[in-house]
Amino acid sequence: MARAPGMVGRMRCSALLWFPVVLGVACSESGVGAARLPEAVQRAIPVPPGAVAFDPVAGRGPGVLFGYEAPMAPEDVLAFYQAELPARGWELDPPKRLPHRVRLGARRSHDRLELDLVEAHDPGEPTRILGAWRSDAGPATR
Repeated sequence: MARAPGMVGRMRCSALLWFPVVLGVACSESGVGAARLPEAVQRAIPVPPGAVAFDPVAGRGPGVLFGYEAPMAPEDVLAFYQAELPARGWELDPPKRLPHRVRLGARRSHDRLELDLVEAHDPGEPTRILGAWRSDAGPATR
């Protein structure tokens, strides 16, 4: 999954890419927190303390793609999700450690969650949390 920023007039735009297709595009004046997750997703998925949503947030049918920047190291974000997701009924897959990121999957009933915790390029920059949530029970916008 990759983020492709760009400008359209005075608007900052980003496309969320899950190669080989573009899954969604979001624009905002500031580029931060432009779109909000549907309430059903907000209730199901905890957000680390101090994390800020960045665009894009895109909904497609029964799924939602989202992103946050958290002022924590990827290992601290992983520990947060390993504690908080099971408390909300999620069953975790073992984390996959990849170069510059940790991938964590979880499932609950008809829901599936995939999180990529991407380390910052420079010290002091936030960890990026790229998420994909899908429910086979129906649209995520409920």
